[in-house]
Amino acid sequence: MALFIQQRLNQIFACILDEVVPQDELAKRFSVSTRTIRSDINEINELIQKL
Repeated sequence: MALFIQQRLNQIFACILDEVVPQDELAKRFSVSTRTIRSDINEINELIQKL
């Protein structure tokens, strides 16, 4: 079951649940910038706080 609407958010969430992954590594894995990763993680945190 997906927690987030955007597939990338679900994938990032799954990655950071299992291990500590630096932002630059996440950016490479998902072919986005580190700024996008920071924004995605902020969005994940906001959504989790609303649960």
